Amino acid sequence: MGIPIDGNIDEFSMALKSKGFKRNTLIDPKGNKNFKGVFANEKAKLCVFFHPTTKLVYALEVDISCYNASEVKEKLEKFETSIKQKYGEQVVDEDLEKSVEGDIRHTFHILDKTSGMKGQIQLHSYCREGNKYLGGTYRLEIFYCDVDNYDAYKAKEVNDL
Repeated sequence: MGIPIDGNIDEFSMALKSKGFKRNTLIDPKGNKNFKGVFANEKAKLCVFFHPTTKLVYALEVDISCYNASEVKEKLEKFETSIKQKYGEQVVDEDLEKSVEGDIRHTFHILDKTSGMKGQIQLHSYCREGNKYLGGTYRLEIFYCDVDNYDAYKAKEVNDL
């Protein structure tokens, strides 16, 4: 997408809008702004996380709905490949977890060699089969987090108590 996960929420929102994202004000809890649009050629919902007082953006969650489990797997593999190509040697650690339900959580830790830890990207696939009354849930979540901004947010949150 090309928008750094930093700065204040107003600047970040304007950058998203300039990329064609539309604001979804129906679901905007404190410290979140929600959008919908096209992310990496996929129809998606975005949730931007920021500190309500400082307005500092620290994370972004992308939610992509899928039709079935094989589509989730295909998109998961596409984004895994994309992250490895984009960050290459900056990926210093990977965690891969699989749940009993078949969910997969793949976490990439990204290191900026000059400043230390840069961020974390987490891919989480959900595949819940439905029944004759309820449809299944198939989606891929991508969570981007700037570690420095997240730490600053947590420190401010503790100080606000």
